[in-house]
Amino acid sequence: MRVLIRVVVPVLTLAALTAACSSPVTIVGVAVSRDGMVLSLSLSACNANLVVDYSVDDEAVMILVQERGSFIGSGGDDCTDQYTIVLDEPLGSRIVIDEQTGQQLVPAAEP
Repeated sequence: MRVLIRVVVPVLTLAALTAACSSPVTIVGVAVSRDGMVLSLSLSACNANLVVDYSVDDEAVMILVQERGSFIGSGGDDCTDQYTIVLDEPLGSRIVIDEQTGQQLVPAAEP
């Protein structure tokens, strides 16, 4: 039993530290390329170490953005991080969801 406790405690501690070091980032804007293959995100972070996870199904593209151990800005005009997602298929009629807020985002067309 002691061996199990010695192994489990460090693993749980590492998991807790990893989770504590992540902060959610809000997507403040999204643009879609003319061919629908590229989503360009504007984020409420400033020079952050970003981790972006997304999933795609027939109805939606769900995006979760987090930062790890960096400064999160206000998302104002002074500093907004950008991130690009290249889709396997065009966005088409699918909606885009910011998983952190649960909000549907309306993509603007890139010029």
